[in-house]
Amino acid sequence: MTPLRIPQIMEMVRIAAESATRVDREIAVHHFSDAIEKTVQRQPEPMKALAEQSQLDVDHTGGGCLAYARHYEDGWYFWLTAEDGASLPDNPDDPTCLIGAYHPTDEWWLNSTATPRQALTVIGTFVAFAKTRYAAGQDATIATLRDILTTARSSGYFVPEEAEAIAAILAEPEVSQAAELPQWKREFPGFQAAWIPELPPSFEDYSWHNDACPRFHDIMRDLVLWVDHPNPQDRELPENLRFGVCRELDDGTMEDLYAADEWILVREFLDGYSPPAGTAPNYNTLLMLAEAAKCKTDDDWGSERQIDAENRFFKAALQRFPDHFADTNDDWQEAIHKATSDEIIEEAMSRIVKEVVRQNPKLASLLDKKD
Repeated sequence: MTPLRIPQIMEMVRIAAESATRVDREIAVHHFSDAIEKTVQRQPEPMKALAEQSQLDVDHTGGGCLAYARHYEDGWYFWLTAEDGASLPDNPDDPTCLIGAYHPTDEWWLNSTATPRQALTVIGTFVAFAKTRYAAGQDATIATLRDILTTARSSGYFVPEEAEAIAAILAEPEVSQAAELPQWKREFPGFQAAWIPELPPSFEDYSWHNDACPRFHDIMRDLVLWVDHPNPQDRELPENLRFGVCRELDDGTMEDLYAADEWILVREFLDGYSPPAGTAPNYNTLLMLAEAAKCKTDDDWGSERQIDAENRFFKAALQRFPDHFADTNDDWQEAIHKATSDEIIEEAMSRIVKEVVRQNPKLASLLDKKD
């Protein structure tokens, strides 16, 4: 998590909450109340104890996202979330958690990263400094807790009772950046590494926090693997088996293929699975690979990244449509003669769309929008 990403994530969360009317929020809170309560009760005891000690509320910030909160009489509020900006932190000493102070009506915020324990020891100073910057017409650009506390202390804008805590935080040695977390951990902070089996090397992490559990894709075979909690009661749908395998189709829908609670059975299925001839990779995968293969900047053309991405795209295209992109196809060779990388990719996608529609005319209107 870089400081530059923090404002973007927290602003997205803030907009999701502020865009709803008060009535909408009350309905949403009522709808999610049982799920929220269940989530809060599942919090590890150290985090629950810290939240209770600090008398924090739990806000539903929109779309099922949650934040620990404190609201002030003048309408300002404070949010504390895990690194993803959408879920409750589960570790009082996790330095990647996000904290933010928000103006009640204007699109103005001040945010940073800190451990929940640190954030709650200096919450008064944090919010007071945010209000001071807002009153002075200053942008909310500071992105680290140390910077905020240093500036607040030197400017005199801090809560006196928190002076000792501020001094202790500033006296701590700088913590080096931890190794990059896997995507499933960023999207599902409460998920444990021991719950993720050793996956085949062809699977890539495509986890997203709005899903029920981590997911992994084998894009060359259009396989999606879901890995759920080992305890059925912790699953969104307790009746579901722990591991599920689906095949993604050209229109983006999923076809269930296999499910089991035992990883050894799932691994045997994955090792022996071959997609139907001429179906994989699907259209959406090819589109994604094509976009990644295009040059992002003038300097990106011919870079290692761009060449690797382009080779990956054409490997996938050749696997799905071998007759269209083979070196022996004179029509294809003539079309790409003297073309740029982006033009070659656009030509390839145009041919892919025509062939997919020829195979399944019902997809014509859908693919026309993406062509």
